[in-house]
Amino acid sequence: MAPYHYTISYGDTDAGGVVYFANYLRLCERSWFRFLKERGWDLAVRERDGALFLTVKKVEADFIAPARYGTTVEIVTTVENLTRASLWFRHVLRDAETQTQFATVRNQMVAVDGAGKLRRLPPTLREILAEALGKENEGENGPPGTGK
Repeated sequence: MAPYHYTISYGDTDAGGVVYFANYLRLCERSWFRFLKERGWDLAVRERDGALFLTVKKVEADFIAPARYGTTVEIVTTVENLTRASLWFRHVLRDAETQTQFATVRNQMVAVDGAGKLRRLPPTLREILAEALGKENEGENGPPGTGK
């Protein structure tokens, strides 16, 4: 799938004119939401029925260079690991023109029901994620699911 592109607006930046750190997480959320939707899993539709929610459990970020107002950021989202009830997304954010890397963000998602109780990922979603994970690991030397 194609990377997600977003042009940094004035409201995304801090007083120094660079992207405020928390806004990188917003960009990652937009990217993983699109990632799932393009593969047939519309999270908004699934959440409206109240049966399943994906929520962020953990985030790790490595900020490498500042993104600035007017820059078009390219976000490449991949599945890094998958278990019965959780998954890890990996996002690489870089300048769409120069390919200068701004950040790498990893976030763990867990499946919960309407009461917030941990649930297994539905089989259809697991299949979508496993297929994406397999494609991303093709030809790599690391064991499946490690993202290496």
